[in-house]
Amino acid sequence: MTARRLQPEAGPDAGLSLVEVLVAVFIMALGSSFILLNLPQRSNPIDTLQAQIAQDVRRVADQAIISGTPHGLRLTKNGYEIVRQQGAEWRAVPRGERDLPPRSELQKVTAGRTEAVTKTLIVVRADRTGVVDGSTLRLRAGTEQRELMIGQNAGLTQAGG
Repeated sequence: MTARRLQPEAGPDAGLSLVEVLVAVFIMALGSSFILLNLPQRSNPIDTLQAQIAQDVRRVADQAIISGTPHGLRLTKNGYEIVRQQGAEWRAVPRGERDLPPRSELQKVTAGRTEAVTKTLIVVRADRTGVVDGSTLRLRAGTEQRELMIGQNAGLTQAGG
């Protein structure tokens, strides 16, 4: 007794047509494109820092209005801090310190030159009505650099753009 293997007969209806294969490939490509479009984008470090500074400038203006006392941003060795004026002195507010990532730097620009970090260098000031002075800041992150202009309405715009 010999065992016979059953083999399918190759007829005209065997296999997939070219149209069926193309439709399957199109559906897979469409599905993968939806997946790729919905993946989170990796943010640029300088964009993240710029957004954080913009948020803190708005916070300074808001806190000045709410408290009725001038507020500001003061540069530190590692970044900047949110401060408020008490008498003739500027004092740090609780949880107002911001450290910049390594290889990042924030400087005040005056007449095209940067100013050295001092304990008294307030780079952004908001009076009790929330009006912010129009400073220019230079932000460096890695190899990228931007000059940011701060408007009176606490808006932050990129210089030259």
